[in-house]
Parts: sequence; structure tokens; C-alpha cells
Amino acid sequence: MQTLSSMSYAGKLEIYGPTGTKKRMQSMFEAFVFDKRLDFDVKEVKQGIFFENSEFQLEAYQLEHGIETLGFRFTEKDNRKVDMKKVKKLGIPSGPLIGKLQEGKSIEYKGKKIEPDEATYIEKGKTIAYITDTVLCGSCYKIADNADLLICEATYSSKLVDKSEAYGHMTAKQAAQLANKANAKQLVLIHFSARYKNTQELEEDARNVFDNTICSKDFMRIEL
Repeated sequence: MQTLSSMSYAGKLEIYGPTGTKKRMQSMFEAFVFDKRLDFDVKEVKQGIFFENSEFQLEAYQLEHGIETLGFRFTEKDNRKVDMKKVKKLGIPSGPLIGKLQEGKSIEYKGKKIEPDEATYIEKGKTIAYITDTVLCGSCYKIADNADLLICEATYSSKLVDKSEAYGHMTAKQAAQLANKANAKQLVLIHFSARYKNTQELEEDARNVFDNTICSKDFMRIEL
């Protein structure tokens, strides 16, 4: 079962997961002591968009594993940015007029109407796809479609494809094939079997198909 959680500034921890998550979390709350100052909000989600605000949206899709499992897609909204060179050329002073242009509204300055595109530009939002605990299936392609970053399980190398299918997992090569077909820009492999002392074999297995591949490490940071 894959879940997604987010901490709000008010001290509320929102936990999103597939059907059955509330029951499992309740059992965990009964078995362990949690900080009572923290407010938990457990929500069960199925397919499609389950959260959206002005900055980004979150989608979930059912994967194929031995138990209910979700894959997630995080999509940042497109953002209008100010082109300072154009603003300077037009002579627009800093303040509310620039703010309106950034909101996509036209303004009037010194008797001239200025459209947003004359002083701003659209920066396309980034997309992060997260897939683990599944065999390669149709939902994987929906999640990974044109992702700037695809984080995907690579439990086994392609030498053990039969074992991966038997246990409901993907190989490094399958993750790379997914990245390739889905037109992802970068692939980060996760969820390695303990049989591998290092991840070199898995990374090479994937790179034979999709070159822009790395294996994850603890505390890794990636800039998009």
C-alpha cells in the first residue's frame, strides 16, 4: 500500500492512500503512541485528481500489486514570470502595475495599453511521477507521461524478470522502457531488492535503454 502525506503549517498531517488506509492507520494509532499535538487527517483516494490548489495538483492511479497500491503524479501549475528586461524597456515602475501583468491582466501606462505577453512569459510547471510496488501496467504510463522526473521502482535486474512478475514488481529495464515510452526527462530508480550489494547492475540495466538514469541514495536532492 503506497500512501502520500503532507504536513500543514497548522500541525495537521494529511495522509492519502488507497481503500483500507483508514483502518490500517487506526490500528497503528492503537499500537503506537503519537504526539497528541499532531492532528491526523486520513483520506482514502481512488483514481484521478484528489488535491488541487493554485500552485499544484496531485493525482493518484491504481497500480497492480498483491494489495491495493497507488502511484502518484505531482503537477506544478504553469507560472507567469516578469521579464525584467522588457519591463525596464517599457519603463513600467515596480508595484501594482507589474503585479497585474503577472496575474495575466492588461494595464494602461502613460496612455498606452500593455498586454501581459509584452512584459511577462509563461514558465511551464514541472511534473514528478512516483511509481512503486507494481508490475508494469497501463496506469504507469498515465503517471509517467512527459514527467520531468520519474521516480520508479527497480526491484530486480532484467535477469530476474520472472521473479519480478511473480512478486508484483518491476525490473530496472522495465522502468527504463517506461521512461522512454512515456517521454520522461529523467529517471531515478528506487526500491531495490536486498540481494544487490550495490546498485551498479540495476543502473546499467536501465541505462542500456534510457541513458538519463541514476539510482537513488539516502538524502539525495535533485534540482529540476
